[in-house]
Amino acid sequence: MSEPSSDTTVLTRIQLLAPEAIERVSGAGAELQVYVGPARLKRMMGRLLNDEILGPGVLCDLAVLPTVSGPGQIEVVYSLMWPEWRQRLAVRVPLADSKPKLDSISGIWPCADWLEREAWDLCGVVFEGHPDLRRILLPEDAQGHPLTGRAAGFGESGT
Repeated sequence: MSEPSSDTTVLTRIQLLAPEAIERVSGAGAELQVYVGPARLKRMMGRLLNDEILGPGVLCDLAVLPTVSGPGQIEVVYSLMWPEWRQRLAVRVPLADSKPKLDSISGIWPCADWLEREAWDLCGVVFEGHPDLRRILLPEDAQGHPLTGRAAGFGESGT
């Protein structure tokens, strides 16, 4: 890892590492957001893990959010941080809400294992290639996913 220089920013480095993956950038300063297509997420995340310029990144969180772009759309948002740079990055991946699927990044960022399990358990996002995608918060025999709005058995009296 090389020493940080004032003319090298996290955004510039990310654009060099994965120019084909980034569809849109928003935010400024220490709070950047990049929008990435589902097919390109895994490759980009692999490049960001231990880049020689950026150094070690930290996957802090993963969230599933509804989008304002219309019904039937969600976003999986990965929160990354580089403490050395005092930089946060939200990697936003838009998905169709009907049967959301995304490649697992648990092989790249091991802490994604439980985060992906939680997103599947509560929201129904399938992380393909995940080593152990099973319930983590809800009972094993629970039906559906409660935060999708169409979960079987949730919201009914007595559940």
